[in-house]
Amino acid sequence: MTELPKLTYTLTGAAKALNVSKPTMLNLVKRADFPSFRAGRRWIIPVDGLKTWLDSQATSAMEGRSHGIGA
Repeated sequence: MTELPKLTYTLTGAAKALNVSKPTMLNLVKRADFPSFRAGRRWIIPVDGLKTWLDSQATSAMEGRSHGIGA
């Protein structure tokens, strides 16, 4: 049987994927710019949305560092 690709994470699964604590993950899902939504009592985090968000955070962090060089 072919396994389907993972489309979403739960709060716990996303925390493990990002190597952060559950309380940190809970703070992230409450941010307006973080890709997540509630399904009943569960938080759902789309895998593709998380990857995109993570890339944008890394890009912003790198741009911030480059502006500090030589200042």
